[in-house]
Amino acid sequence: MLLIYDPDKQGIDPETLNQYPDADLSWCFDFLHAHARLKGPDEKELPGISESHSWSLESYGGFSLCMHFTLHRFYQLSEHTPTLQEHPLAAGLQCSRRQIHTHFAGTFYEDRTTIVIRMVTTRDNHGRAKDPATTEGFEVVGFTLDDGWGRGYRWENGDWSDKSLVCPDEARGVAVFQHLLWKRFIDWQESWQTLLHRLRTTMDIDDHHLASDSKILDSLMRDDDASTKSKQYFTTIKLMRTFRKHMAATPPDLADMREHWTRTFPGHTSAIPSRFSSDTQQALNKNWDHLEAHLGELHHNLEKLSREIEAEAREAWRDVSVR
Repeated sequence: MLLIYDPDKQGIDPETLNQYPDADLSWCFDFLHAHARLKGPDEKELPGISESHSWSLESYGGFSLCMHFTLHRFYQLSEHTPTLQEHPLAAGLQCSRRQIHTHFAGTFYEDRTTIVIRMVTTRDNHGRAKDPATTEGFEVVGFTLDDGWGRGYRWENGDWSDKSLVCPDEARGVAVFQHLLWKRFIDWQESWQTLLHRLRTTMDIDDHHLASDSKILDSLMRDDDASTKSKQYFTTIKLMRTFRKHMAATPPDLADMREHWTRTFPGHTSAIPSRFSSDTQQALNKNWDHLEAHLGELHHNLEKLSREIEAEAREAWRDVSVR
């Protein structure tokens, strides 16, 4: 919280401060609540409340711009899953996480990543310039919150050689945030993919099992164990549907955040002063376009894979159910 509180509280409109006296810290509570709370993105809030906890974009009218985005996924423990005992340096706050318990496929645990960034821009929402001397030293502060242990990246600030996104000079903090999202979306997809492939292997029969009188082969065939296998396949079918609901929550969250951004920074020339020039707004909006397309492709591939596994499980379920 000390890293990302708003140091320019004096620049916040008096009316805003009267209504939100903790405006310099309230955004901190927003992203901490998103990361630590038990409810997930697929659970509807109270009727009439459309506020999302998975993202935020706050400025309070001053020179600071604050953003966060939270990703949700599930994983299953295995002998290769790192534990806190293996990472004694990992530390953090206690978070509530959802679990999916099944009798025939084990337990699945939720995992979250929250990307957080606060930046100081050269102009406020009204286009008023800030003294550059007061900005030096804390232009951009950003980090990610992960469950358990952190994930590092070998990326040097200023390396935009892949051309996926651009970095306007007056909005470097926003571009860095978008770059982190791009990378984290890949992690999100790979984590889901690993889980889906793990479930798929439970239905596979290796060739070496066919060449031997193996107990494993007996357990995979339709015999006295047909009822158990039927329940396992049915469980896989239901899990694929459940996981698709969780996967489908992230693209709309990004679309909502981008829509809110575009309403604030539409990218066209206006007589009303703004925090960013029209050229910068247009460049950042193109970044959002590329991010949405990137996430859309990753989500499409995950949905396709989950439907393939569901179809395989359904076919196997019918095979063991026929008597």
